[in-house]
Amino acid sequence: MLNKFRNFTKTKLATVLIGIIIIPFVFWGMGGVFQGGNTNNIAKIKNTNISTQEFFDHIRSIGINEEIISKNIDNDILKEILNDLLAKKFIELEIKKLGITISDEGLLMLIKNNRNFLNEKKKFDRLKYEKFLLESNISAPEFEKRLKKRELEKILFNYYSAGLHIPEYLIDFFNYSRNRVINVEYVSLENKYKKSSDFSNEDITNYINLNKENLKTDFIDVKYAKLTPEVLTGSTEYNESYFKIIDEIENDLLNVNNIEELLKKYGKIKINEIKNFSLKKAEKDFKEIFDYKESDLVQIIDKEDYFLLFKNENYRQETPKLDEEFLNEIKEILYNKNKYEYNQNLFSKISAKKFSDSDFYNLVKDKNKFNKAKIMSIKDNNIFEINSVELIYSMPIKSFLLVTDEKQGIYLLKILNMSNNDEKKVNKEIFAQTKNKIKDEIYSSYDQFLNQNYKVEINYNTLERTENYFK
Repeated sequence: MLNKFRNFTKTKLATVLIGIIIIPFVFWGMGGVFQGGNTNNIAKIKNTNISTQEFFDHIRSIGINEEIISKNIDNDILKEILNDLLAKKFIELEIKKLGITISDEGLLMLIKNNRNFLNEKKKFDRLKYEKFLLESNISAPEFEKRLKKRELEKILFNYYSAGLHIPEYLIDFFNYSRNRVINVEYVSLENKYKKSSDFSNEDITNYINLNKENLKTDFIDVKYAKLTPEVLTGSTEYNESYFKIIDEIENDLLNVNNIEELLKKYGKIKINEIKNFSLKKAEKDFKEIFDYKESDLVQIIDKEDYFLLFKNENYRQETPKLDEEFLNEIKEILYNKNKYEYNQNLFSKISAKKFSDSDFYNLVKDKNKFNKAKIMSIKDNNIFEINSVELIYSMPIKSFLLVTDEKQGIYLLKILNMSNNDEKKVNKEIFAQTKNKIKDEIYSSYDQFLNQNYKVEINYNTLERTENYFK
């Protein structure tokens, strides 16, 4: 639970951190929901009760609104939030047990040295501090209380990890795991996929017949006019006269639902018409028309350089005609479908350990298609993209895996062997990563200690009532 808490404090929900704007909100009508007996307590840690009020205060403090909770009730969002509160309670109890404190003078120094409140001369700026409090909608005492709580937590974590000695053999091991040389052999799978041109007319027809509903696209018939200053006023200036006419047209929209009639008093303005207009064929400026595809009212949109006046008619969903463009689209779909199925089948065989060396070397007849390479470190993305490299470094010798390059080419790869890199690249980053790894192990052990030391009782009736409130 402690690890969950530490990870949680790195997320967007951890609004107790300095500099993050807290957006509190209010739950109304809670007074009569939890009344009587022990129902005002949602949990208990040893002899410490956690009230429903404290639980709701915690929800407010992390800035989750009611709608998000309501949508995620079935995903146990309240249990996750309660777990976070319990983890923080564990920390509070540990801080109290160890007698960790911060004096008022120490707290004042933390505020005065906070870079968010410093001016250009690196001096504390009272106005910046007060502006922060106003924008965060939080009082100075409440902010200082939260800051103190956060600093006490940091002291506790440092208490268990300060003075940590990092053994050299662990640094070497961690360095080796990330910087060892991995020798691989790989082959492109591109020639194993069916080409777009290989699909017959029968393949295409069958696919269309089986997927008619999914292939349907939006069509409309549209009339439109581009209303520029030159069209409406004869001038290229975006002046008062131009915007006055635009205002008149917008007012007339309330009573007139015909483009020709709307524009007739402004002279001969060109009205364009497009039949069977689809989103795929729409220019960038016209894509917004489809936001009004089901409306038969005249609309006007500000396109910055001009106003677009238009009316959509005859909206429908149809399977496109099998012209050359649609034909190529279907071929591309079939190519990707075949590619996915081939890769999935290959991956299944590898996962089931039913793929052998002979399968690998017989995959392609032309042995010149096989390539060998050295990957020098976990950051070496000269051949394969970085996620694939990280995957390679997580697998043992003689593993087979599917990897990609930066151009999305797909390869089947075999890890041949691994060796030490002659260049020892132990640096600050490797040292820090090793230290963090050891810290995580310490915190994991501490987490188990807390879970064993602090007995938690959940009032499930109260928790259920809380869930019902949000439904």
